[in-house]
Amino acid sequence: MELSNEEKLELLERLMGKGAMPANINLGNMVTNNYEQGSNPVVNNNPVFNAPVTFYAGKKNSLSPSQQKVKSAIEQLLHEGVLKDGIQWWAIYRVLSDKCNYTTNKKDFAALMNNMEIDQGKAPCEYNNWRNFTPSHLQASVDTWADMPKESLGEAEKRQVAVGIRLMELLEQQ
Repeated sequence: MELSNEEKLELLERLMGKGAMPANINLGNMVTNNYEQGSNPVVNNNPVFNAPVTFYAGKKNSLSPSQQKVKSAIEQLLHEGVLKDGIQWWAIYRVLSDKCNYTTNKKDFAALMNNMEIDQGKAPCEYNNWRNFTPSHLQASVDTWADMPKESLGEAEKRQVAVGIRLMELLEQQ
């Protein structure tokens, strides 16, 4: 009996706990690959999945160390009140895709953030809220945002810059 990808993922959740994902699993045409060097993976050749399945050994969840760092930084933005609105996820997307090699596909990025189970409070990462946001003054590298003249930015752009700059600071601190 061949399981569908959805059935395989459901079985994984039952085996590993809700929200847990293997680091690397081939589900036919869908491959997840969250392996990070130094994360102590265990490979299990499981015939149910017709491929090796890599689990993080001794981890409470399947977040890699760098994903845990990002999750903590975003939760800190929420706690500090810097991240107040769902549209500000655009700045987080820009910082993580530019500086941390996260996907540049906005829909995949939003799904990844939601899969990280970040406590999003009143600023949920909903793809449709920020997918079409394209501020004209913020198309340059995120590294240049701190040096931009604030008077040239609109209010929405200033809020994006505040989130982006603070996120970069938090990621450098950790």
